[in-house]
Amino acid sequence: MWVALEHRYFLDYTLDQLKTVKGISNLDSRIIFTYNAKRSVAINSLSLLWWSVYYTIDEECESDPYHLTKFFFKTARRGTKMAWLSSNVISSRIVALGILEGIEDLIINGKIKGGRYAFTNANKLVNQVGATSVVDVLDRKDIKEIVVSDLDAMDKTEVN
Repeated sequence: MWVALEHRYFLDYTLDQLKTVKGISNLDSRIIFTYNAKRSVAINSLSLLWWSVYYTIDEECESDPYHLTKFFFKTARRGTKMAWLSSNVISSRIVALGILEGIEDLIINGKIKGGRYAFTNANKLVNQVGATSVVDVLDRKDIKEIVVSDLDAMDKTEVN
C-alpha cells in the first residue's frame, strides 16, 4: 500500500525525500519494504511521515491536538524518528504520547537536551516496566511519570 501511494499519489514528495539519501545502499529501503514490517514502515519515507503524525496527535488537547506532533518534528531527526517508531514499545498511542510528554517536560524544565538517546532510552524504560507489569494498563500520566523520574539518569542521555 505505501509503495503504491508513494509512486501514484505522492511521487513528488518521494522524489524530494530521495534527494536527501546518502549512498545508493539506503535508496531501496526508502521506497521498497526490505526489512520486517515494523522496521520497514519506520524507514519508508511516506509511512514514516504518516506514523509520526498518527502516534503524536493528542486528541485530548482541544486547544492544539498537534502540540506533541510539533514537538516531535522539532526535536527528532529522521533517524531518531525511525528508531523510536520501530520499537515495539510504540504500538500504543497512549504509550507514545506518555513518552513524548515526559521527554517534553524534561526538555522544557532544562533537565535534558533531547536527541536520539532521549527517545530510545525512554522506550527502554517503558520496555523495562513491561517486563514486570502490563504496560497497556498504564495511562499516559503513568508513562510520563516513568520517563520523567528516570530518563535523565540513563546512560547516554544528554543532561543539562
